[in-house]
Amino acid sequence: MFKLLATKILIFTLLSYSVYAQFHKKCKLDKISYLSPVISGCSFRIDNSGKALFKINNRNVNADQCLSNFLKGNELIAFKKQILDMQKGFNPSIREIPILYLVEENGGYSGKLSNKTLGMGSFDIPYMKKDFGGNAKILLDNGLTIHLRINNNAKLSLIGGFGRVNMTGPCKQINISSTSVLNRTKPAETKCRELGFKKGTENFGNCVLKLID
Repeated sequence: MFKLLATKILIFTLLSYSVYAQFHKKCKLDKISYLSPVISGCSFRIDNSGKALFKINNRNVNADQCLSNFLKGNELIAFKKQILDMQKGFNPSIREIPILYLVEENGGYSGKLSNKTLGMGSFDIPYMKKDFGGNAKILLDNGLTIHLRINNNAKLSLIGGFGRVNMTGPCKQINISSTSVLNRTKPAETKCRELGFKKGTENFGNCVLKLID
C-alpha cells in the first residue's frame, strides 16, 4: 500500500543544522510535483497546481478505478482523503516555498533545505560530488536518494519508498562571510529565544532563517 508521503518523509529528517554555515547560493523551489510508486499497475501524480492524475499501465483513469485495484471499503475512502490532504499541501496560493541553501566546493554540493511543504520538514543535504554534466546524486543509509542539479535553476529530487518528489526553482548567488552571518543572526537569535525556541534545535534554526531571510 502507498505510504502517506508526509509521514514517510518525516523519517528522513537527517541532521541538525547550524545557522552559521557559509552558503553560496539560495534557490526558491517554487515548482513541486509528486509521483507515487506503482502498485497493482496503479500510480498517481500531483502537479504543481495540486491536481492529481491517476493512471493504470499508462492509461488515464479516475481515482476509484486506480485505487480500487488494491484498496476496498474504508481503506479506499481513507486513502482518498490522504491524497486530498496532499493536494492541499501543493496548493501554490497557501504553501510556503521551500528554500535551498547551497555550498559549492570541492567539485560538489552540500547545503540545507528549509521547508514545510507536505510536512517534510527541513534537513541538511550532505556533500555530493558532481559529475561532468553538473549532476550530483547520493544514496543515504536510510534508503533516501537525493538528486541535485544546479545552474541558474535548481532541480532537487527526493526518491524513496514513498515515491518521488521533484522541486525546481531559480537560484541567486549569495556571498555571506562568517562574520556577516554572525552579525545578521544575533538579533534573530535573541528574538527566537524570546519566542521560546531552544538554541541548537531545528526549530530554532528555522526561526532564525525566517527572520533573516
